[in-house]
Amino acid sequence: MLVVAGAAHGSGFDALVHRTAAGVPVDHAASFSGVLANINQLATVTGMAVAGTLYLSAGQATGLRPMPVVLLALSAALAVAGGVAVALHRARRAGLARDEGAQASGDRRGPER
Repeated sequence: MLVVAGAAHGSGFDALVHRTAAGVPVDHAASFSGVLANINQLATVTGMAVAGTLYLSAGQATGLRPMPVVLLALSAALAVAGGVAVALHRARRAGLARDEGAQASGDRRGPER
């Protein structure tokens, strides 16, 4: 599961950054780059802190070996995040299809937001 998540992150992160950066005005490109780098580093540090905390406390609290506990927790978190991402994507696609259907039928009010 972690290999799949790593491959997905490696292949999808560039497209996500490109799509996000496309809407940033040229005057704010340097600020966007700094914010993106800080968010990426914050996510990395938070992940390491959580994994380290699980690793150091798992053996004492459960009597289990720490590494399987950490891997299980990270896999569960990735599965939940993947499920949320798929649900959000499907909801967005359904909303876009509904908006296109309303425009095709002659309803020119547009989406209600």
